[in-house]
Amino acid sequence: MSTWSKNNKAHTAAFLIAYYIYTKRKPSKKNETFEFAKQWPNSEIINAIAGDSSDLLKDKADKTAVQIDEFFGAFFAAKYEPGKTKAGSISAMAAYLSQTDAMYSGIGEIVDENYLFAGEVQ
Repeated sequence: MSTWSKNNKAHTAAFLIAYYIYTKRKPSKKNETFEFAKQWPNSEIINAIAGDSSDLLKDKADKTAVQIDEFFGAFFAAKYEPGKTKAGSISAMAAYLSQTDAMYSGIGEIVDENYLFAGEVQ
């Protein structure tokens, strides 16, 4: 697994969308930088609340993964890595995001494995 790095386009793209999602709900976090993001729990990104059922957590993780996927396509013109699909990429991100005690930075590796950003070498 690669380390959360601002020199990795997949990681910075994942940070940007999380920053947008997170700070929209929590404006006090607007001063937090890329390095702080590795400490953001998935529960904050998907807006999980204590007592959420597993079905509700799955729904929140799925919706957030779709937002991330759409952002990558619209903002970065990202494509899928060879052999990867939209459904599979969203599913992989949602599975990770539903782990509410995990840190968001772990999604960087999933993004790196599933998305090809402009300028990246295949």
